[in-house]
Amino acid sequence: MVDRWQRYWFPAGGRWNAGVARLAVAASAALMLVRVRNHGLVTAPQDAPLDSYDAAGVLLLAGDVPPPAAIITACYALAWLGALGLLVGAWTRFSAAVALVASLVVVSFTVSFTPDWPHDNNLPLLALVAVQGTRGGDVAGVDGWLRRRRGLPPPPANAYEWTPRLVQLVCALVFLSAFASKLGHGRGTAAWALSDNLRHQILSQFDLNRLPRTALADWLLESPWRYRTAGVLNLVNQLLPIFAAVMVHRPRLRAAFGAAFAVEVLAIGVVMGLWNLHWLPLAAVFVDWDRLATWVRRRPADATVPGGEPLAPRARRRVSAFIASFLAYDVLVSFMYPRIDQRLRTYPFSAFPMFAVIRARQPYDVHLDYAFVHGRFRIVGAGAQTDEIEAWLHTTYAYRRLYRITDPEALRARMARAFADVRRRYPGAAVTAVQLWACIYHVPAYPAPARLEPHDVGLMGELADDGTWTSGLGGAVVAEDGDAVVELRGPGRGHLSRLTLSLDSERAPRDLPFTRDGDRVRFHLPDAEVVLVTMHVRRADGSPLALLLARRTRKAWW
Repeated sequence: MVDRWQRYWFPAGGRWNAGVARLAVAASAALMLVRVRNHGLVTAPQDAPLDSYDAAGVLLLAGDVPPPAAIITACYALAWLGALGLLVGAWTRFSAAVALVASLVVVSFTVSFTPDWPHDNNLPLLALVAVQGTRGGDVAGVDGWLRRRRGLPPPPANAYEWTPRLVQLVCALVFLSAFASKLGHGRGTAAWALSDNLRHQILSQFDLNRLPRTALADWLLESPWRYRTAGVLNLVNQLLPIFAAVMVHRPRLRAAFGAAFAVEVLAIGVVMGLWNLHWLPLAAVFVDWDRLATWVRRRPADATVPGGEPLAPRARRRVSAFIASFLAYDVLVSFMYPRIDQRLRTYPFSAFPMFAVIRARQPYDVHLDYAFVHGRFRIVGAGAQTDEIEAWLHTTYAYRRLYRITDPEALRARMARAFADVRRRYPGAAVTAVQLWACIYHVPAYPAPARLEPHDVGLMGELADDGTWTSGLGGAVVAEDGDAVVELRGPGRGHLSRLTLSLDSERAPRDLPFTRDGDRVRFHLPDAEVVLVTMHVRRADGSPLALLLARRTRKAWW
């Protein structure tokens, strides 16, 4: 086993592979930094309330207080210097370390203000981890030029190949994690692909977020064989790159399996509108550039590789420990079920679920209606810009999942942040209130046209421009003799007219019989997957108001 490990990670050669891997990771990191700046993610969260900050990654070392703006700005500049140094191969090891640490601070800062982080920048950061200690600057880099100019002895011939192979494996594990998540949700079957799931995934990606569908997404929605075939191809594409890791001596197969990585990156953009083009440079690590160089030079593939003495045993042990510990933790976080990545907060190590939940009802081979609960923003008083503002809130990662927050005070703080961002982004819009509603979205079964039908259930929270907060959440839910007992909260509870019950399997709410004792109400709930209870009261001005009182899933009250 030890000999196989040594032969795999420390063969002679690989100088060009290491050099191209260095260039690919540097290009990916630079594009990531451009993306972060263009999306306004470096400085935008600076004035966010502290209770919306949940440190991730290296920022865990700093505790619960976000770092000052000056630190983030300085780290952003350092990240660029490190990426550029890595790109030209100057002081490569030092540049790689600077690029990694500074980029981790900047990107971890951006995800520390979101309820659960996006995954668009994880892979470039993991690739930066994988190139630590690289000798990639010896080829097409300043380091190699300086070494030759100074007449220094050649470095060990087996000091190169482990870097591109590790980057290659990291890239493959990202999509393998997504593949495993989809198979896991299907209990080991291809139900994720061979159902109406992808149809509903496309609707939730575009229609729920009020985004225009891509042309290919529209085409796929027209027929079950189209979106199911696309689902199968997605699973295949996500599985294939891992085989490149065992085809290191078969360059054509290795490149073919690596092409699946590039195809999958592009397909996610073409179909789902999620363009992670900063991942594409990493596809270069699936090509055996040393073999290609020998072919171009018309030299035999087994030509002697120039180099000095092999890596010393101590150096091999040090590199082996780094590889083993890095891969072990990456695999643990990526494949552990249930997911532990966002509880550990060790960003960028993460699972990659990538639409893995099956959005379809059983039996999966039958076309059935589908419904799910989500949040829906409503803007009051913005006039012609109302739709634009609501669409922006739905597509902003920090706010699109606010409906999951259970504590009314925490929800109020996040809503205040959203209101402040709306005012800053749309200074001319006279917004008087921001509302968040619990909504059940229904999708009619095929062959009906693919569309979302929203049904608002109850107001979760409303923040007015004068600071008035309206919500019915927060009452403790207890079970007594098989019934649910809830303490009423919110305005108008003294004038409660009725309770209604909404199930995600029904299109219309039903009246819910209840008994009342002061601010406590008792009612009986059916045994259903998702249950939402709404109380109907009146505002101070006499207008009707529907406030979400409680939600229950199979697992817990919410």
